[in-house]
Amino acid sequence: MTRIHPLFRLAFFGLLCCAGCGRSSTYVPETGVIVKGRVVQGGVPLEAPRRDVGLSSIEVQLVPEGMLALAEREETTLQVEGSTADENGVFEIAGGGGGVPPGKYRLAVFQRDQGFDSDRLKGAFSPKRTPIEIDVPADKLGKTLDLGTIELNDHVKR
Repeated sequence: MTRIHPLFRLAFFGLLCCAGCGRSSTYVPETGVIVKGRVVQGGVPLEAPRRDVGLSSIEVQLVPEGMLALAEREETTLQVEGSTADENGVFEIAGGGGGVPPGKYRLAVFQRDQGFDSDRLKGAFSPKRTPIEIDVPADKLGKTLDLGTIELNDHVKR
């Protein structure tokens, strides 16, 4: 008769218990706001060649308005919430699963085509330079805020 090690049994039982614990697409947080939208340029999603092998991505970040000044004064790291946009430009920022706190944010966008340090947008939508301001209202707590389609060309400084 084959015996199964007690630690293996415990690990297997833990996996079974957690199997149904994943977040469904209808999950809504109680402590924050899920922010979603679609980012495009010239009406089309930004390109991320070689996305399939992890060499490029479209990164979208929410940067708290007050953090920018604090980071500049104290040379501290910015605490941002972010996500990557899919091939259609759609993103969802869930803030670690609990949503983001209500408040004023800047929306930063990076078109990473040559790895993490690259940006085809040349920093035009970096946390310090982006002109896109987002207000996450308190009445959206526990809900989703849909920003709709954000056309980057509408926000380019001329």
